[in-house]
Parts: sequence; structure tokens; C-alpha cells
Amino acid sequence: MCQTASCFLVNAYNGLFDLKDNPMWNWKFIWKHKIPQRIQHFFWILLHGKTLTNLQRVTRGLDSNSLCPRCESVVEDTAHLLRECKTSMAIWDSVFRGVTLFAAVDGDLENWFMKNLKNESMAFDKVPFCLLFAAVVWFIWKWRWGVERSFEEWLKGFALNRGVGSALEAELWGLFEGFTMAWYTGFRRIIVETDSLSAVHLLSKDLPVNHPLFGIAADCSALMAANWNCVLKHIYREGNRLADALAHLGQELAHPTPTPRLK
Repeated sequence: MCQTASCFLVNAYNGLFDLKDNPMWNWKFIWKHKIPQRIQHFFWILLHGKTLTNLQRVTRGLDSNSLCPRCESVVEDTAHLLRECKTSMAIWDSVFRGVTLFAAVDGDLENWFMKNLKNESMAFDKVPFCLLFAAVVWFIWKWRWGVERSFEEWLKGFALNRGVGSALEAELWGLFEGFTMAWYTGFRRIIVETDSLSAVHLLSKDLPVNHPLFGIAADCSALMAANWNCVLKHIYREGNRLADALAHLGQELAHPTPTPRLK
């Protein structure tokens, strides 16, 4: 009898779907894969064809429109949502620029997932290829349901693990990395939204040098005061689910991520 929480979850998912694995693949390797647990659960649902795309919603009588809400021209099935829509293609091209993805064979989505998830090579800065691939698939899914924005508005994002620290410190590091990315990308007019009211208040006043967060707060303030138009404002977490999803992904990365040295 299984006593562990992870084993219970596996059995629960098996019982829920009551489906036989594709004879070509053994999808149970997902549970042993070195990817965050929430992404494991997502892929288990995904690989059993249970993701709630607009096509699935129409099939289940939950909606009458099966078109993709982003391009509004093609039926939104799983392949279109995660791989073929122009917004998803832009994300793949941005993240994997210069790195080869395994191509789908005759449009076979399962084949595409399997080959890329079992790729044991390293991508950028010694990041396992399979982890990056899985994270992008999960990110596109979360982005699809959290923030529906036009193709031109998506440019780039990041997820980092800074190690152990307070929630406020993590918010400040996130702001610092965002400011740095925006500056070196070439933006000179930006609006930065954060759900941390404490971070907004902290950066709106002068801190004493003995404050425990003086260093990172001073770095953020210096970037905000650079030669550009940078506005920081507070929003509620529900107003930016994409950023929240990236924050959760950063928490689940295996090791602290060093600050990139942008040139």
C-alpha cells in the first residue's frame, strides 16, 4: 500500500482518467522526471488529452466557439494552443533561439512531447533542455488562460531562484531583474506593475543604510532613476497572473540562479 503523497496523486490521476497509455510510449516516466511537480501534473493531464482547450469546451457543451481567442482564425486544439498559434510560435522562437527543438513527425503532438522531454542535453547556461521545454509548455498554457494579449505585446520574461529570503526581498529582486532586462532590451518608457504594496512603499522613500534590504532597494532605486521614464505601480495579484505563474516557477527551480551579466 502506497503511503506517500506523490504516489497518492499518481493513483488519483490514474483513477480519474482510467485510460491506457499509448502503446508507443510509456508516459509514466513523467513522474520520475526532474521537473517541478505542478508541471508533472499538468503534463499528465495534457498527455491524456484532457486539457480544456476551446475545442474541448465545445465538445463538452461548455461553449459554442471553438476558435483560438488569440489568432481568431483556427480551431483551438492542444497542438494549436501550445505549438502552432503564432503567439506560441513567437514564444518558442524567443526562448529556443539557436537551440534545436525536435520536430514533430507528421504533426504527431505526442511524438513531439516525448522526444523533447527525453532530450538529455543542456540548453543555455547548463539548464537541462527537458526542464526548459517543459517550463515553456506550461508557461504558454498559463499565459493562455491568465493573460490574453496580442502577438506584438509578448517580448520576453524570466523566472529565477534567488535562494532563501523574505517575500519582500524576493519581490525586490524580481523588480531589479525586470528593470535590468527592460533597460538592456532598449526600452525607455515602461510601466512596472507589482502586487507587492510593501515593495512600492519601500522604493518610494529613502532607507537608512542599516536597513536589511538597503542594498537591493538602492539598486532598484538607481535603475528607476536612470535616464528613462520608469513608473512603478501596485496592482492586485489577479491583475497579472502571468507574473504570478513565473514567480511560482522560479520557486521550483532546483538551484539559485545567478544574476545574468547583460552587455
